[in-house]
Amino acid sequence: MDAVEGRLGSDREVAVEEVARLLREALPRRGGRPKLGIFPPEFTMAQLRAVMVLSHAPPLAVGELGERLGITLSSASRLADRLVHERLAERWEDPVDRRRALLRLAPRGQDLIEQMQQGRQERRDRMRRLLRLLPDEKLSALREGLEALVAASQADEAVL
Repeated sequence: MDAVEGRLGSDREVAVEEVARLLREALPRRGGRPKLGIFPPEFTMAQLRAVMVLSHAPPLAVGELGERLGITLSSASRLADRLVHERLAERWEDPVDRRRALLRLAPRGQDLIEQMQQGRQERRDRMRRLLRLLPDEKLSALREGLEALVAASQADEAVL
């Protein structure tokens, strides 16, 4: 048992829950204050994942998009329909194989990628501003705690 466990004793689970709550409060997600969400709420996670895949690839066949997302062809086809309907992607017939439909990111999809990148950057900037506000001793303690959390995460991943 380490020194922290010894000090917390039976209150350890309470401390874990309190730290988790504080992290959520310090790092608000969509709907939190201030609103710095990375993902716009009007799109599904599947749509956002597909847009991200399309942003890093040349035009893809619908089936290939499905493979990259780990979904069935029918699910990929429905997802492609939604992307086209939302003007996030453009679909056209493969000139080499007319049975295949190809997808590429539409301008609105590229705008969405840029919006998400801007949201991520705003969150990073806010985190740095908040960290700069901490006194040296608090910043040092937070660093130590986060280093321990990273080590615990890596140990947990090694077990899996």
